[in-house]
Amino acid sequence: MNTSRFYSKAVRLCACYALLCSAISVYASGTNVFYDAFDDGERDANPTWYLIKAQSTATVVDDAVLGGGNALKFDNEHSGSNPTIAPYAQKGIVASFDTVSLEPGESLTLSFDFRLQTVVDQSGLFRFGLAYDQPTNSTPFFSDGSVNGSSPGDDDYAYFVGMSSGANTGLAIREDNGTINGFMSGGDIVADKGTGSFTLNDTAAHQVVFTIDRSATEPRRDFTLEIDGVEVLTGFDDYNLKIDFNEVGIVSNHRDLDLIIDNVSVTYEALQNTSNDTPYTWLDSYGLVDGGDYAAADMADSDSDSLLNWQEYLCGTDPTNANSVLTINSIESVSSDAYEVNWQSVPGKSYNLLTSSDLLSGAWATNASGMTAASGDETSTTQTVSSAAAYFQIELDL
Repeated sequence: MNTSRFYSKAVRLCACYALLCSAISVYASGTNVFYDAFDDGERDANPTWYLIKAQSTATVVDDAVLGGGNALKFDNEHSGSNPTIAPYAQKGIVASFDTVSLEPGESLTLSFDFRLQTVVDQSGLFRFGLAYDQPTNSTPFFSDGSVNGSSPGDDDYAYFVGMSSGANTGLAIREDNGTINGFMSGGDIVADKGTGSFTLNDTAAHQVVFTIDRSATEPRRDFTLEIDGVEVLTGFDDYNLKIDFNEVGIVSNHRDLDLIIDNVSVTYEALQNTSNDTPYTWLDSYGLVDGGDYAAADMADSDSDSLLNWQEYLCGTDPTNANSVLTINSIESVSSDAYEVNWQSVPGKSYNLLTSSDLLSGAWATNASGMTAASGDETSTTQTVSSAAAYFQIELDL
């Protein structure tokens, strides 16, 4: 028996590696998927803003505090005796844009200028964020006083910031899984996603920048809030991966908390990749980039294990650890013509086993395909080989 079949082994990446690429959004990176400076002078012009409750009013005004030019002023018109219980108006505005589905490493950012008309002492009742509204959702939503299951604001879920004002301080990023108590009202909240501190205690102009990042390497969303250019809050959510967004909302849950807003923008940032489709964020996460040269980092073999960093990305291995590599660990005979092949694997990755009877010919045949690794860092398969001498390769199946 030719013992070479037990020890002669090779490992290769699938030659069709170029087929792996990130799904492409309908938007280019850096695109304003939504923008309104209200300079057209009409709330109902393009884009259309909807009132969240009919008791509220929204009018375009010339506001010098926000830098001059048109801005949107909205007020609550109802006269309930208690400003924090029904029939107080959860006033605000909501508008829609074409759905953005965040791929790993991509982000969506809401920014706008605003100011309070008057200072009101309230905890967390100024709210703003991004939502997703499935058109077939049948939950009622009051948009300009009407009930319509496909109206903007009938959100299936939202990520929003709750900001306190006046003598109260504090911030919270929250996930709202529906409209049980109204748009971004806190109904069906899973958990607070982050906490911070900021005092909104004046009528001066402010700018907020709220970013949702889908992690490039983990099943989670990361959140960042900046106020007036200063990062004041961060958080994350690794529960129920929600990645679709098509609405922007700005809400006040207090009768007397009236706002003026301007320059509302939602910006999409795509994942930046090398020519081999390796995400910049992945290279950065391992500290592989020197002087901003992502191409060089991509083509380096940082741990000297014979796999380039872009190949390590495809394999799901650690480019800084030489022991983390796609390789055959052992080949054992289990019968006269069957062998068990064991290789290092990554859970979720799929592999093919190839065999050859003659290395000089360069001909390889697929003996087994589509073998998906389960838990652990090793996978085995037993295969029958009829040739007198067999050589084995493990191929990453993309």
